Amino acid sequence: GTPVSICGELAGRPLEAFALIVLGFTRLSAPAGGVGPVKRMILSADLSAARRGMANLLNLSTGSVRNEIESLARKLNVAV
Repeated sequence: GTPVSICGELAGRPLEAFALIVLGFTRLSAPAGGVGPVKRMILSADLSAARRGMANLLNLSTGSVRNEIESLARKLNVAV
């Protein structure tokens, strides 16, 4: 595959970084202020369980799945 990096404010927000990592993006470049919160999120996440939960969300026909991603993170006790 082709390596893809995500950089910027999006990668520095824990919820958004959670979604990106669960979707398979492993290279994130975040502003300095986002590194600590994103690191805490990564250390708190069970990525296998999150990937199983995210697979269900990918089939939804809604315009946004933000609320569902937040619910998944809360259910898995992810620090977002």
